[in-house]
Amino acid sequence: MVQVSILMPMYNTEEKYLREAIESILNQTFSDFEFIILNDGSTNNCEDVVLSYKDDRIKYFKSEENKGLPTARNKLLKLAQGKYIAHMDADDISLPTRLEVQVDYLDKHPEISIVGTSLETFPDGEVFRYPEKVGYLDLLEGNCVPHADIMARRSDIEKYNLSYDEDFLSAEDYEYYSRAVMVLSIANIDTVLYRYRQHSSNITVKKSKLTLDCDWKVKKNILNSLTRDKNIQKSLINLIFNKKPKKFLQKLFSIKSSKTPRYKIVSIFGFSFLIERKGILT
Repeated sequence: MVQVSILMPMYNTEEKYLREAIESILNQTFSDFEFIILNDGSTNNCEDVVLSYKDDRIKYFKSEENKGLPTARNKLLKLAQGKYIAHMDADDISLPTRLEVQVDYLDKHPEISIVGTSLETFPDGEVFRYPEKVGYLDLLEGNCVPHADIMARRSDIEKYNLSYDEDFLSAEDYEYYSRAVMVLSIANIDTVLYRYRQHSSNITVKKSKLTLDCDWKVKKNILNSLTRDKNIQKSLINLIFNKKPKKFLQKLFSIKSSKTPRYKIVSIFGFSFLIERKGILT
């Protein structure tokens, strides 16, 4: 069995960016992997770029129509054969030791199912670091699992039949990890091993109304799950009343929109709160 399956969807990625992404994987210090690339109905020269690489580790697949990221990610999961699954975006860069470090971490921490890393955005050079251990309360505040650079145990993903909700056309990774954290242990390595590209055609650079709506839906789903667990109810109530409740509630429940009322009522565990709409902070 190959050690790592690297899963990369692509759709109309610019050639320069795509080549940098592919070569960042092919030049990894860890070499026991399969690199599964899914062309999600691209209309540019993505296919020619991929086929120009004569490396047996690349496995290329193509969808005739663009179905969107959640569907593409689910197809890639079904194609994976490795012990571990690693994600990669088609316009980003994995630093040379990324796979080596993550494989070593999972080998040494059998209790962890999913591990991410710190990342650096470029060209601005901002570094993002995430909680060492990710819990449901961390995800309530926002997505703290850097999806593009995670590595996961395939056996654990399959055990719980974790797949992407294809109704989420945005924030599909956030929704995915909001369910995964309920059954799996998630951690992050405090080392920058991934470079996230910011450019005008990258839809995740700015928060769209769709993304904000999806963020809110995920937070609501997490809370609905938590309310069914009495021990978690107690922890969450303590968090709300002991750690800046106004700011916390605004972060969880507000959606920025000039067309909505300025205030709204939120009810948690029978407690009602009147809060001001500010805009979700993630």
